[in-house]
Order: sequence, then C-alpha cells, then structure tokens
Amino acid sequence: MKKILLTLTLLLSTTLYANNIQCKEDGNQMQMNQCAYEDFKKADKELNKVYKALRNKNKNDKAYLSNLKTSQRLWIKFRDAELDLIFTCESGDMRLCFGSMYPLLLNSEKAAITQQRVKSLENYLRSENL
Repeated sequence: MKKILLTLTLLLSTTLYANNIQCKEDGNQMQMNQCAYEDFKKADKELNKVYKALRNKNKNDKAYLSNLKTSQRLWIKFRDAELDLIFTCESGDMRLCFGSMYPLLLNSEKAAITQQRVKSLENYLRSENL
C-alpha cells in the first residue's frame, strides 16, 4: 500500500511540475523545450488565423474552399513526412538518436515549417486573383 501511495504521489508531483515549466531561452533543457513548444503553438495559432481569413475572403467560392481544405490537409501530411525525414531514427527511439534536445529540435523545426506555410497563405490572402 505504501508503494502504491508513493508511486501516485510521485506521478502527481511530476505532472504538476511538468505543467509549471516556464520558457527560459537560456534555461535548462526542459525550459528550452518549453520555449520551442510555445514557438510552435504561436506559429500554429497564426496559421489558423490566416487560414480562416483566407476561407472568409473566398467564402462564396465553393470550389476554392474545397481545394483550400484539400491543400491544407495535404500540407499537414507533408509537414509530418518532412519531420519524419529530418528526424530519421533507425532505432525508433528519438531520445536515443537525438538526446534530450529532441523536443526542442522537433518543435523548432515544426514552427519553422509552419511559419513557411503561414507566409504562403498570407501571399494567397494578398493576391488580387484569389
């Protein structure tokens, strides 16, 4: 019973600690990982904002909206395949291949790829032809 209680206490405290990690660019690895994660979430939020604006701009063009949706779905597959390529790991154990920096590397690259997509969609949004 004591082992179960101790295990539950450790799990709870670890979860609470993990939820309170603050981004600090020059901090420890967990803090830097958090920064990279926040950068990705910020880029993803911007992507959603621009995507919605593009949908709104073309709300009366059903064919365009259908193609935009298809394009976005395929872009997500491309992004994920690109990340798989960049982080190829024969053993499948990312921590073994990339160490404790893996979350930072993955989220940084994910943010960069997402920012590229934001720029593409912003160009479509500014285009007079769309």
